[in-house]
Amino acid sequence: NAQERKKIVVEATREYSSGTRVYRLGWVFVLMMYTGMRIGELCALTWKDIDFKNKTITINETMDTTVFVKPRRYPLSAVKIQISIMQILIQLIYFSCNLF
Repeated sequence: NAQERKKIVVEATREYSSGTRVYRLGWVFVLMMYTGMRIGELCALTWKDIDFKNKTITINETMDTTVFVKPRRYPLSAVKIQISIMQILIQLIYFSCNLF
């Protein structure tokens, strides 16, 4: 429910008093939770898959996350996302996408 999701968002995005994130990949989990993306789909995303104007993420590929191989083709689909998710993506851009 919405209350549980809010608790997860608050915990996943928590920061120490120094401003350092408690969970380095917290925003990634929030993005997955709100979009329904699987880890392989998230790993295969590129910036060209994100349409900020139309607020959509197009999932073109998935990646086998058991071993790092070239992403396999995946049926084309688009996920409509909320403004709050767009803000998450903007934060990811701001932090230079150095997630791993």
